[in-house]
Amino acid sequence: MDLSSLWIGDHVKIRSTLEIGTYEGKLGNDIAIIKVHQKKKEVISSDLESYTLPKPKKTLEFLELKEQSVKNITSELDLHIEKLSPNLKEAKPERILDYQIKACKQYLKDAITLRRHTVKIIHGKGTGQLKAEVLHILGDYPEVYHNIPANDGGAVDVWFQY
Repeated sequence: MDLSSLWIGDHVKIRSTLEIGTYEGKLGNDIAIIKVHQKKKEVISSDLESYTLPKPKKTLEFLELKEQSVKNITSELDLHIEKLSPNLKEAKPERILDYQIKACKQYLKDAITLRRHTVKIIHGKGTGQLKAEVLHILGDYPEVYHNIPANDGGAVDVWFQY
């Protein structure tokens, strides 16, 4: 590969190891500096090929979430990912948290639309990050009249006022 055709940050594939990395610069004319998993490697240019990252697929989980809204909801929402969307169990924690937050918001919107008086949101005990997010989200809805910890701190009961 001609290193002069690369820009810093371009994705490349190292043929010999099949690793994907980013171009960070060059040493001389034939040695490229490639960053792979936060480590820099010196790779001869003939061992490189350009690589295009695959486009992220739209996940059905988010589409399904929109389609299910406002039909009928249960009196509680369990945000444990195993219950909410088992196929995301192995996803990155940031993606799981993002999905849980979106599900919580949609659930609250549906509960308000259906004029529910009370619901329970099960966030679990864990690190407390999801609990903090849920409590923050509750503050965004003027219809939320009161909330109180439930299930020994692993859930929150929510009261609405219309």
